[in-house]
Amino acid sequence: MRVTCPSNTGDLCPNTGDFAANTSDLFANTSDLFANTSDLFANTGEFIAGSSKPLSMTGLVHAHKGMMG
Repeated sequence: MRVTCPSNTGDLCPNTGDFAANTSDLFANTSDLFANTSDLFANTGEFIAGSSKPLSMTGLVHAHKGMMG
């Protein structure tokens, strides 16, 4: 037995297909976002490590000045 749908339901079906395609695009973009975010955290870690280097060098300068009197 063939089931006939109202025309509105038929209109909904193609749109549902578009929704599924758009959802998969969204997930692809979300995974890109997570990849970029992890890169950002890696870069932030490098930045923090880089920031601590000048501070430690400043400490060495102060220690050296203290020894020089």
